[in-house]
Amino acid sequence: MKIFQVIPCFVFGGAEIMCETLLYAQRDAGHEVAAVSLFDYHSPITERIENAGIKIYYMGKRPGPDLTMTGKLKRLFAAERPDAVHVHLNAVKYTVPAAHKNGIRCVYTVHNLAEKDASGIAREMNRRFFKKKMATPVALSEKIKRSIAETYGLKESEIPTIFNGIDLSRCKAKQDHSLSERIELLHIGRFFPQKNHKGLIDAFKIIKQARPDATLRLLGDGSLLEETKAYAKEQCLEESVIFEGAQADVYPYLASADIFMLPSLYEGMPITLIEAMGSALPIVATAVGGVPDMLTDGHSARLTDCTPEAVAAATLELIGSEELREKYGRAAKADAERFSAKIMAERYVEVYLQK
Repeated sequence: MKIFQVIPCFVFGGAEIMCETLLYAQRDAGHEVAAVSLFDYHSPITERIENAGIKIYYMGKRPGPDLTMTGKLKRLFAAERPDAVHVHLNAVKYTVPAAHKNGIRCVYTVHNLAEKDASGIAREMNRRFFKKKMATPVALSEKIKRSIAETYGLKESEIPTIFNGIDLSRCKAKQDHSLSERIELLHIGRFFPQKNHKGLIDAFKIIKQARPDATLRLLGDGSLLEETKAYAKEQCLEESVIFEGAQADVYPYLASADIFMLPSLYEGMPITLIEAMGSALPIVATAVGGVPDMLTDGHSARLTDCTPEAVAAATLELIGSEELREKYGRAAKADAERFSAKIMAERYVEVYLQK
């Protein structure tokens, strides 16, 4: 099968990493794959994909609405004749009409709760695509499936659920859950409102008062990076909060961390959480979006509400107990087996083949 994965661009983010992983897994399963990037944006992800021998078509999109995109995609699909087009994020509005003109039905992964995924005209376009069977929405979790059904007036039975997956062989599972000399807390995520970095800094300030030996390491970039740096300095935490920027390889950071923190305000099925699970890290996360479908409070993680006080209390509980850190880390590692790239790739091919 010839499969095209279409995405706005390959910045560092969960959807982009998922798309990259899917390309490799479907290629390894014997399919012919290619990526389509609307923007002419190059990154370590595009470098990895191209070094792996996978073609990326760069479509030259201009910032903002670009009415030429649908025509360009239509011509690309007509020339290359993919059997399946899989679209991600807001590339959907250009991709679905272009594929439809070529008689190709799209599969669209909804990477977040539907009410957060699209609004206004974009939501109405999605509604039309789904009602006319021009695109099949795929949910990452049962909660996201319910949100798609409610937002777009669909039956839940019409919406496949496919968990995100990673190459679990890349994870180095933690064997020793004793604390580092300086307690290392880790967060990985783009600096956008969804990830709640301000709330994380507030939680860390509470933790720091109880445990002066704690540090917080932040990986990622994004529009709120400089604002977050300024806020950490304002809270007199600039020496304890370490900003590492976007990293092409997060696994060394996961291996050296003591506890992984994800205090998001909303989520789909975060890739970073699967990476932490596969690394046998004890995890503190907010019980939002697909997170409760991945982890169980009191068994494989501590799940909390989004308040800094709750996040700090859960983290301090784990800091205070090696027994809990080991229990949650080992259980998370076992649960991570559900989120393999191979299973994800197989399930999407099944959806592509549905009529």
